[in-house]
Amino acid sequence: MTSDIDKIAQRNSLRREAGLPALSVPTELAKLETDRAQAAFEREFELSRHRLKHLWTNERMGWLSRMGRWNEARARLRDEILGRCAKQR
Repeated sequence: MTSDIDKIAQRNSLRREAGLPALSVPTELAKLETDRAQAAFEREFELSRHRLKHLWTNERMGWLSRMGRWNEARARLRDEILGRCAKQR
């Protein structure tokens, strides 16, 4: 299994061959961490939709209100998941 740093080194090698500047390893590692956290959130949100669905499916609310509740539920879950990710580091 190739490590993240090895993958960035491979990309930098290709960039060098193409005459492009090298990528910053710390910046690319931070991007990978952000992407992984976002992917974890999206997976968790999909798995949690049934548990949270009642927050935005109230028929007495209008479409815009339901969308606001949906966004609020996503934001709460994102904070919860990102907090867990931060604790794991």
